[in-house]
Amino acid sequence: MTNAPVAIASIAALPGIFAAWAAYTGARRTAIQAHRTSMLAIEAGAYERARAAYEGGIEQLEEQVERLRLQIQEERGVSDVLRRQIMELEETVARMRVQLIRAGIDLPAVYS
Repeated sequence: MTNAPVAIASIAALPGIFAAWAAYTGARRTAIQAHRTSMLAIEAGAYERARAAYEGGIEQLEEQVERLRLQIQEERGVSDVLRRQIMELEETVARMRVQLIRAGIDLPAVYS
C-alpha cells in the first residue's frame, strides 16, 4: 500500500502538469508571435528607409536631368549665335574678296 499515496499524489499532480504545459506552450506561442511582430517592424523600417533612399535618388536624378536640359538649351543658344557670327564673317569675307577682285587684285581661294 505504499504505492497508493504515490499514485494519489501523481494523479493529483496531473492537472498542475497540464496547466504548466499549457502555460509553457502559450508563452512559447506568445514569444514566437512577439518575435514575428518585431521582425515585421524591423522589415517595415528597412523598407521605409529604402523607399526614402530611392525617392531621394530619383529626385536627384530628375534635378540633374533638368539641369542638363537647361545646359543644352543654353549651349544651343550659344551655338546659334556662333553660327550666325560665322555666317556673317563668311559673307563679309566674300564681299571683301569681290571688292578686291573688282579692284583687280586676285587672291588665292581660302575657302572652297
